[in-house]
Amino acid sequence: ARHTLLQLEQPSATPRALPFSARASPSPGTRAEGQRSRGSTRLFELEERVACTILDERHAVGGLDHIWLIPEWLRAGEADGLWECINSQERWETLRHRRLQNWGGKPVESLPCPNQTVAQVAGGMVPEPLPDWLECLIDALVGAEVFDQAHRPNHVLINEYKDGNGIMAHQDGPVYEPMVAILSLGSRTDFQFLEPNQRQVALELSVPPSSLLVFCGAAYDHMLHGIPTEPKPGEHRISLTFRRVPEIVP
Repeated sequence: ARHTLLQLEQPSATPRALPFSARASPSPGTRAEGQRSRGSTRLFELEERVACTILDERHAVGGLDHIWLIPEWLRAGEADGLWECINSQERWETLRHRRLQNWGGKPVESLPCPNQTVAQVAGGMVPEPLPDWLECLIDALVGAEVFDQAHRPNHVLINEYKDGNGIMAHQDGPVYEPMVAILSLGSRTDFQFLEPNQRQVALELSVPPSSLLVFCGAAYDHMLHGIPTEPKPGEHRISLTFRRVPEIVP
């Protein structure tokens, strides 16, 4: 098994996505009228970007297929505004070692069958409208060709980690489409990909703040991923995980 630690320098210029703003109207066909969420207590602005794909060889990392790390995907002012926006939401759920916000609905691995002829059906989600400040980030991901419009993310999980706490190695499972984008704010962290049987670390990335980590294919379906727990007093990180749940329950 390979164990590689990569730490990327942040370049002075990074490809950007299409023009978008938290205060802008949704693009035609992206959201039904009346589906815009209410109660966003604070909005933030994102600067205009040039349409450009970002999942290319410039950002491929580690020698493993289908893993990309894009430093400085957010600019400093944007990251600060997003941090404030997240913390202004009264939606935190407290777990043992972290807090989280769940947006778009709560995915489950199995659901009751509506006609009750069988005990359950495949997992899915009862959807909830996403707030505008998350929709504008999703607009940017689509504009950067991380996702296409047909596979637009409809679920965002926000995790808060403090003092070096991490999350055990895991797979996201079949309830999601096999593509994930993780936006990091705050402290730098180490992100690991592990072989599923031996649980040996195949790749470890040093993920800087304001960066975007994207993986799919075998990195999603075959490997485990996680963040090691190491005592780091004062460390504070927030991550936003963008995914699509294909099975929507009406």
